[in-house]
Order: sequence, then C-alpha cells, then structure tokens
Amino acid sequence: IIYEVIDGPAVLHDDMVLGPVDLIRSGQFVLADPDEEVEGPVMAAALRSEKAWPNGRVPYKIDPMFSPGSPMFTKIMGAINEWNTKTIVKLVPAVGNEYHVHIGFGSGCLSNVGYLNKEANQNIWLSFNCSQGNIVHEIGHTVGFHHEQARVDREDYITIEEDNMRPNADIYFQTYIERERDGIDFGDYDINSVMQYSSYAFSDNGKPTIVREGCDANTLFVPPWCLIANQPRLSQKDQVAATRMVVGNSPAWVKFENDYSGRCLRPQGGSRTPGATVTTDTCTNSY
Repeated sequence: IIYEVIDGPAVLHDDMVLGPVDLIRSGQFVLADPDEEVEGPVMAAALRSEKAWPNGRVPYKIDPMFSPGSPMFTKIMGAINEWNTKTIVKLVPAVGNEYHVHIGFGSGCLSNVGYLNKEANQNIWLSFNCSQGNIVHEIGHTVGFHHEQARVDREDYITIEEDNMRPNADIYFQTYIERERDGIDFGDYDINSVMQYSSYAFSDNGKPTIVREGCDANTLFVPPWCLIANQPRLSQKDQVAATRMVVGNSPAWVKFENDYSGRCLRPQGGSRTPGATVTTDTCTNSY
C-alpha cells in the first residue's frame, strides 16, 4: 500500500486514514481479517456490510476546540444534519464512554473509513479551512464510502488525465483493483456524488485531472459540461447507497409517521380506493 503520513497516521487517497504508521510498516496492521473471505468495499456506496455501523447509528463527540456557536461547529452540525435528514444513517451525541467518532482538529480534512470498532475511538480530523461540503464528504468515509472515481467502471463515465497531475498524485486516483483490494461497484456511476473528486483535484498545471468521458482535458477551452464540480450535498444515489450500507442486501424497512398524531401508517390490508380511511397504528407496531 502506498500512503502518506499526515498528523501521525498513514493516509490513503489524501483523506482516508489507514491507521498507525508503525503497525503498517511492521506488517501488524491489516484492513480486514486475513482469515475472512474479503468481498471488499462497495464503491460509490460503501464498504461491505460488516464495516457498517450497527443499525446505522454513529455516535460522535465534537472536540471543545470547535465550541458551540463557532463557524466550525456550525459547519459540523450542518454536515451532520445533511446525513441525518437525508439518509437512514443517524449521527448522535455519544453517551458516556461508548465507542464513537471523535471530531477534532487536524491539518486537512481526514477520516477513518467505515466502522472500525477498535479499542480506541476513531476520528474525523478537520482544519479550519474545511467547508461544510468537505465535512459531509468525510462523514461519508466514516459511514463507509470510498471515493467515487475508485470504481472499476469509471472509464465508461470519466477520463483521468495523469499528465496534468502533481508529481506522485496518481495514487489518489487508483481504483480499488489497482490498490489490490476486492470490491464491487454498487449502482450506476454517480458524477454528482459528494464522494467524487472535482475536475481540478491535484492539478499541477491548471488543467483538469478528471473530465467526463468523451471530453478532452487538454484543449485550450474545456467546455463547462465536461467539468465535474465538488458537491456540497448528498446526491440521490448517495442516499440510496447509505441505505445499502446499513441494511446490506436485506429489504429496507421504513415508517411513515404523522407528526401531529405521532401514529404511523399501516399499509397491511390498506385500500386502493380514493378517499378510503388510512389505517394507522402505534409506530412500534407498524413495521
């Protein structure tokens, strides 16, 4: 594995934390149980279900450095709200000493990937330059998402221009096969994913490093429709992928709750007749 060292831990793809450098160098640190049959990450979606947070619940603690009312605290809570309101993943304040994600200060925007469940809590490191969109992206790594352009099927949708990259930046654009890791591409490729690099990521000459398939990144003028922008919010496919991350291949259960009555729709035995009475029940019994 080719990695960088940022603030202590080894980091892959600029923002995905692998773990302690000394353990990786010694060969003691592994990303998966070597005795397991590794199915690998679900790209554009997530890691395998075993890497999912139990029931989609992600406890967190925010470092006191990011005090309530500060700009960073506001961005962090905005990113958390993005996940909590649009997906079945729920980031909740940690209770007592339970295992959690520590959201603290660091250089750059970095995160562990997936549910680690180690002795020590896992981290999201944020500098004051991280935008709310950056934090949504890093939470995506914590939930279990990898970068969109790491998918194997990317060549049908984007073109990678290595000649325009900074020296040694090609490692940030490797697929999971090139990283010698198993995986699957869940769903269709999503140009609008919050996990997708922008067209000018790691550019060394001001030219695009990623363009849409069929476009030329080295023309004097690259048409706007060829370029890919950073997305500050979860796409529709990101939201679907979050469900896949939590429930695996099982059907997803949902409930429709009336905010006024506190009761939930019970579709069993429901009528298709227009104007028919909707059957409700207590929400604990409806699904």
